Amino acid sequence: MSTSRLPVTIDDALACFPSLAALKGAHIELLERRWLSDATPAFLVEIAAFVRRGSATGVLLNADDDRWTSQSMLDYWSNLLYRLGYEPPDATLATFDPALAPELEDALCPYLGLDAFREAHHDRFFGRQRLIAELVDWLSASRFLAVVGPSGRVDAYRLS
Repeated sequence: MSTSRLPVTIDDALACFPSLAALKGAHIELLERRWLSDATPAFLVEIAAFVRRGSATGVLLNADDDRWTSQSMLDYWSNLLYRLGYEPPDATLATFDPALAPELEDALCPYLGLDAFREAHHDRFFGRQRLIAELVDWLSASRFLAVVGPSGRVDAYRLS
């Protein structure tokens, strides 16, 4: 089987996705577009660019699970290009480089560990106003309401 080469640009070969989430987002977008259209030459070039950028993203990924996930996505698109008769770019993830990993400040982490939550932390907890209003309304008409569940999720059981 003979294979054709897809055009390569320096920009897409050197750039990497800023995170695993960005890589996954681009993968999902390509999947959606693949099912909506045929494999046009322009789309195949985009797939090749995705594989090259995804491969470069390996420099940011240290966790084994993240690397397996990324490599699986790259293998999928690389195999698709090969089956369509094109020589895919190298889909091997680049080696993790700790010097390129982003620095994350502890101040940005909403988890306080075992420290007590105080009023000063109110900006980290939001979005429950509607649920609280519903529960208060229920209690105005009923005597019992149990709110149970793991941290971060609320299931209310109402007894008449």
